Amino acid sequence: MKISVCGKGGSGKSTVVTLLANQARARGYRVLVVDSDESNSGLFRILGFDHPPLRKLSLSRDEIAIVDMEAGVEHFGRGVETSIDSVLIVVEPSFESLQLAERINKLSRGIGVDNIWAILSKVPSNGIASKLKGELDTKGIDMIGCIHYDEDIFQSSLEGLSFGKAKASEEIIDVFDSIVSRANSGH
Repeated sequence: MKISVCGKGGSGKSTVVTLLANQARARGYRVLVVDSDESNSGLFRILGFDHPPLRKLSLSRDEIAIVDMEAGVEHFGRGVETSIDSVLIVVEPSFESLQLAERINKLSRGIGVDNIWAILSKVPSNGIASKLKGELDTKGIDMIGCIHYDEDIFQSSLEGLSFGKAKASEEIIDVFDSIVSRANSGH
């Protein structure tokens, strides 16, 4: 399974990637995390590849590649998502984040990606989560989960430490299960 994690700058993409990777490892998956700085779209050629290596990457059932995309949508023009099974859109509580999620959803569908979901990030309350879910529903974007604001995540990030026992580490469990289940069933 190859998952592209997209969203607005500062939305929590890298946090979601880390949480998913940790959960996958805890479940016995072999995990490849790709920090995708697509500002050099020809790097694969310089390295001697005819096509971006992600396209050729073949994974077994116990392997997952999670690609932490650069902020925004510019990477869609480079064709990276054509090699991806699923797109996970990280949405924080802001109008701009919802607008970008809608754009990512349309671009992903336009290149033939069927597995597209949103995960809420840095959500301060269940009321805000419900409002965001309603907005995503009106845009035709399926919400797969919610990571609430977690002070432990911010503290760990400030100290350069792993997330450890952060509440978000528990919240990602159901999200991970849903991603695996839906990706394997094609929904």
